[in-house]
Amino acid sequence: MKRHLMSAAVLLLCGLNAVAQGNDSIKNIFLKEFVLTAQDESDRKIKTNNYAGSTTILTNKELNNERINAVKDISLTVPNFYIPDYGSKTTSSIYSRGISTRMNEPSVGLYVDGIPVMNKSLYDFELFNIANIDVALGPQGTLYGRNSISGIIDINTIDESTFDGSIKSSFTTGYGSYNTFKERLTIQGGDKTFGVSASGHYDKSDGYFENEYNGEMNKSESAGGRLNLFWNLPYDWKIKLNGTFDHSAQNAYPYADYTTGKISYDGDGYYRRDFVMSGLTIDKKIGKHKITSATGYQYLDDNMLLDMDYTASPYFTMSDKQRQHTFTEEISFMSKLKWYQQVTGLFGFHTKNDMKSPVDIDKSFFENIFKQAKERVPAMPTITIDTDKINVSGDFLSTNYGAALYHQSMFTFFKKLTLTAGLRAEYNRTEIKYDNSSVVDMTIKPNSPYAPAIDSVEHHNLNGNAHKEYWEFLPKLSLRYKFNDQWNIYATAAKGFKAGGYNTAITANLMQDMMQHKSVGDVNSTLYYKPEYLWNYEIGMHAQPVDDKLFVDAAVFFIDDRDQQLVRSASNGTRKITNAKRVHSYGAEASVRYLPIKNLTLSASYGYTHAEFRKYTVDGVDFKGNTLPFSPESTISAKCQYDIPTNAKYLEKVRLSAEYRALGRIYWDDENEHMQDYKGQLNASVGLIKDKYSLTMWVTNIALDGEQNTFYFESMGKSFVQKAMPVSYGVTLKKEL
Repeated sequence: MKRHLMSAAVLLLCGLNAVAQGNDSIKNIFLKEFVLTAQDESDRKIKTNNYAGSTTILTNKELNNERINAVKDISLTVPNFYIPDYGSKTTSSIYSRGISTRMNEPSVGLYVDGIPVMNKSLYDFELFNIANIDVALGPQGTLYGRNSISGIIDINTIDESTFDGSIKSSFTTGYGSYNTFKERLTIQGGDKTFGVSASGHYDKSDGYFENEYNGEMNKSESAGGRLNLFWNLPYDWKIKLNGTFDHSAQNAYPYADYTTGKISYDGDGYYRRDFVMSGLTIDKKIGKHKITSATGYQYLDDNMLLDMDYTASPYFTMSDKQRQHTFTEEISFMSKLKWYQQVTGLFGFHTKNDMKSPVDIDKSFFENIFKQAKERVPAMPTITIDTDKINVSGDFLSTNYGAALYHQSMFTFFKKLTLTAGLRAEYNRTEIKYDNSSVVDMTIKPNSPYAPAIDSVEHHNLNGNAHKEYWEFLPKLSLRYKFNDQWNIYATAAKGFKAGGYNTAITANLMQDMMQHKSVGDVNSTLYYKPEYLWNYEIGMHAQPVDDKLFVDAAVFFIDDRDQQLVRSASNGTRKITNAKRVHSYGAEASVRYLPIKNLTLSASYGYTHAEFRKYTVDGVDFKGNTLPFSPESTISAKCQYDIPTNAKYLEKVRLSAEYRALGRIYWDDENEHMQDYKGQLNASVGLIKDKYSLTMWVTNIALDGEQNTFYFESMGKSFVQKAMPVSYGVTLKKEL
C-alpha cells in the first residue's frame, strides 16, 4: 500500500507550491476530436466526450514538456498500455490489456498521418515536430482492420493551424548522461492555402551497458528527416504529401545472466535499419460529405547480428536481414448530418518481404553432443567436425496481401443517445517460400583400432512453400448516453482478429534436428500458427465534474481471446509463435486530470489487468489458471507541473515537473516460475523559460523499488534478463525563431 501511495505523494508535493486560481486551455485536449473515420486527421475524429471507448490524447505541448522522443515513451501514460524498451528497435512489443506478441504482426496498430505502418520493426522511431498522438484501446478492426486487435496509435506530424503566412523555425539541443546528444530542427512556412514543413533529427549515445567479454557498450546513433506539404485548393480539394527517412545503428542486446547480473558474450551484436515512409492523401468535400483517398508506401532495409547463446561460448550466431516493400490504399466516403454520421471505405494492401536468416553453429556445439552420447554409449564411434562452423542458410520470401470493405453508422436519438454499428468484411492471404540448407563435413572413427576413419559429407535441405487465406467479419456495436456536455457513459462490444502466419526462426531448429538425424515431420504444419480472435466488452464514462478544471475517464473491460498468439523459447535461444487455445483478460482503467489553480496541472492514470490462461497445454503441461507472461498486472503514472511566474528581466517563469511511474507484477514465463514484483521510478525536471527560449534540467529513471528488468528469457539452459535503463540526467535547450 505504501508503494501505491507514491502517486498521491507526487501530486501533493507539487500542489503545495500553488498560490492562485485560474483556468487553463487543457479542456481542448479532452474535447478534441478522436480518430474514428476515414484517413484525414481533421475529419476522422469526433470529440473524445462523444467517443464510446477508452482514449488518451497527447498534444504537442505535452509531448515537448514530457520529453516524449519515441513511441515507447508514451508507455504507462496510457493506462494498461506498456511498451518495454527491449534489445533493439526491431523489437517493439506493445502490451495492451493483456494482449500482445513479441515476434509477429503487432496487436496495436500504428498510423502516421493517416497511413498505416504495417511492420512493427518500424514502430520505434524518433518523434519530432509532432502535432499530437491519439491512442484508443480495445479492438479497432471494424474501421482499421489489420494489426488493430487491441488498439490504435495515431500520430499526426503537422498542424495546419500553425501556418499563418510567416516562416517559423525551432531548434532543440540536448546533452545527457552516457554522452547522449539529441538534436531537433524544424522549418515551416506557408499560409492556409499552401504550406511546407521540413524537420530533422540526430541522436547519439555511448550506451549505458557494457559487455564485459569485449568491453563494448550498447551505443546507438540515428538520424532522419521529414518533409510535409499541403495544398488547400479551390472547390474544397485538399492534398497532403509527406515523406520520412530514418537511419539507425545500434550495438544491441545487452542481455545479462539472470544469476550473476553480468553481460558477457563473445559474439557481436548490432542492429542497422534504414526506412522510408511516405503518404499521399487527397480529400474532396461535397456539402456534408467527403471522399478521401490515402495512398502509402513503406520501405524497410535492416540487418541484425545476434549471439544466440549470449555466453562466452561460440555456439550460435544468427544474422537476420530483411528488405520489405509495402503499399496501402484506402478510399473512404464520409457523411456527417445532424442526427446521422457514416463512413464507408475500401482498403487494400500488399507487402513483400525478402528475408535472409543464416545461422552459424560452432563445431563445439555438436562435439559436446557427441561427447555426451559416447559417455552413455562407449561403443559408438568418435565423430569429429572438420570445419570450424556449420552454416545453416535461411532464405525466406514472405508475401501478404488483402482487401477489406467496411461501414460504420452512428445514429443520434433525442440529442442524447447514440447508437454506433459497424461491420468490416476482410480478406487476407499470407504465403511463404523457404529455402534452408547446410553442409556438414565430419570424420567418423569407429571404435576399433582396425577400422579406418571415414570422411563423411552430409547435405541437408529444407525447402518448400505454403499459404493460407482468411475471410473474416468484424462487427462492432456501442451505445453512448450524454447526460450533458460534461457527462456521458458508454457500452461497447467489438470483435478483433489477427491473421495467422509462419514461423521463420524455428527452421534453424528443424535443420539441427535433420543434422542429428531426427524426424522433422510435416514442416508446413510446424511453421504455421493460427489466427487469433477475441471479443472485447467494455463499459466506461467520460466526465468533467468541474467544468474546465477536472476531467475523468474510466472504463472496465472483459476480453475473451481465442488462439492467442504467444512466443515460446526453444533450447537454443530461437523462439516460436504458438497459440493459446483460450485466454481471459479483465480489468479497469482510469485517467484523471485536475487544474485546481492557475499554472498547476495534476494528472494520473491507473490500469489493472488480470490475464490468465483458460485452456492452454504444451507438451502435456497444462497452464490453466496461470497468468500470461510479460503483461504487467498494473500500470501507474502520476504527474504534476507547476509554473512559477517571475518578474526577472531575463526569466519569464520557472517550470517544475515531477512524474512517478510504476509497473505491477510481471510474470516472465508461462509456468509463472519467474516474476518481477512491483517497481516504481521517478522523473523530475526544472525549466527556465523566457519568451521563445527554454532551458530544462532533468533527471529520469530514479529507481524507488530496486533494479528493474524489462525482459527475461532462457537459452542453452541458462536464464537471461535485460535491465531497464539506469538513472540519467541532462539538460535541453530549445529556441523558437
